[in-house]
Amino acid sequence: MAAVLLGAFTASPALAGDHSTVVTVTAYNDVPSETDDHPHTGAWDNHLGPHTVAVSPDLVARGLHDGTQIAIAGYHHDFVVRDKTADDVHNTVDIYMGRDVDKAREFGEKRLRIWWYTPDK
Repeated sequence: MAAVLLGAFTASPALAGDHSTVVTVTAYNDVPSETDDHPHTGAWDNHLGPHTVAVSPDLVARGLHDGTQIAIAGYHHDFVVRDKTADDVHNTVDIYMGRDVDKAREFGEKRLRIWWYTPDK
């Protein structure tokens, strides 16, 4: 029985993390209309790619800094914080979807729980 329970926890990264909260989850693309002059580069000057997210400044203040791994309810893989949203956005995680604008629009806006670890201080 213990092996079955352990398997359930390792199969879903969304059960991990020492912090969690419910946020608005949206999607964005690396097209000029949605980003700045460098659409493929995140706020900390790193390249955006699969499984990366932008977080609102208030979540950065809560410990979701560049490189923080997060789990989002409903996904079976982790995401990595690589970008920040605009200053006027709050309590939001924005999933990077490359140039697939239709996929981002289809995703829409959801309220989901996220989990993350913060490094020991």
